[in-house]
Order: sequence, then structure tokens, then C-alpha cells
Amino acid sequence: MQQLKATPGTTQRIGLVEPPNVKLKPISEDELREGAEWMAMLSKDYGFKPGAIKSKSTQSYTRGLTTACIRAMNRYHDRETCFPASETYNAATGRSGDILGIVDAIVMEVAPVPRNRWVQACGRDWQSHITKMADYDHVNRVRQILANETHTLELWGWVQFPGFTKGGGRAKTQFWYPRVQVITLDFILDQEPPRFVRFWEA
Repeated sequence: MQQLKATPGTTQRIGLVEPPNVKLKPISEDELREGAEWMAMLSKDYGFKPGAIKSKSTQSYTRGLTTACIRAMNRYHDRETCFPASETYNAATGRSGDILGIVDAIVMEVAPVPRNRWVQACGRDWQSHITKMADYDHVNRVRQILANETHTLELWGWVQFPGFTKGGGRAKTQFWYPRVQVITLDFILDQEPPRFVRFWEA
């Protein structure tokens, strides 16, 4: 398959592209410990009223991960966060689908800086979503999303890890921890490396 390279600073040449291959590095022990503290705090207070988040996905696994993403994004009470859209639902077929075939939800942050966060939630199937964003049917939709400077495209991959005891050792119980990648057009075109951020800094 021919790979089209965009001229630096432009995004005109978008067609058939080979998806970038992302090799995930292990998460450090320090990051996991800090992440576990954040997840414990979020489990007590999400900043949402019960039932405020409703995902239209017909798959319970997707609903759970999408809801977890939105709750994590609403972790700061000084942010005014809305949840305007989730997966589309076709009543005729009884099936749901990603928004533009790409994301599970759009989260709108109104304050302090307006931002529309296009979010795809997943588990360990990280590479398949990157491949989908780079294929012929979706790469121009990615371009349209990112053409607006107030839009971000984010991939949240959730994995379970053993928790920690109060004494600092490993517990038998596990906790969910998300790895977050900010998707840019240059990344999709394999012109820059992936940019990972810790979820509490996203």
C-alpha cells in the first residue's frame, strides 16, 4: 500500500496511509501508585448526579469504559463540563455505532477554556483503533475533527492492575487504570511519535 506523506506544516495530502504501529511501554510503578490514588479519589466523588451519564452503546463493556472516561474528565470541580453526545443508536436495527465511526463520546468543557474532547474508550485493543482512524474511510473524518483548534481527539485504553495496600505492598484486588494518547494528524500520518499523557493531566 502506498504511503502518502504530508508536506510539513500542511495537511492537504491525505489518502491511503499506513497506520503507525504503537508499541506500548510498561507503566512505571510510581505512575501506577499515583494513578491508584487518583482512581480511589474518583470512586468517592465523580462530580455527577446518579444517572447523569447515559451511554447509548448496546455493549455493556463499552458503556462502562465510556462512563469511566467521562467521570475521570470531570475530576476537577472548578471545570464546567458537559456531556453532549454518546454513541449513535439506530432504533430500526437495535444497534449502536461510534460517532463518525471513530469515537464513543464527545465531552464539552465550557470553563475555564472551551474544549470539545472527542473520546474513544477501549481496553487492550489499542492498535485496532489507531488502524481504524488511519484507514481510507476515517482519516478525513479525523482531519475534520482536528481542523478546529478547540477539538482534541483522545484514545483512552483501560487495563486492570493489582492495587496497593496501605502499607505499600500489592493487594489482591485490582483497579482500572487508563492510558491516554492524544491523537494528532501528524501522528496518524506517521510524522510524529505518540504523545501519552497521564489521565489526571489530560
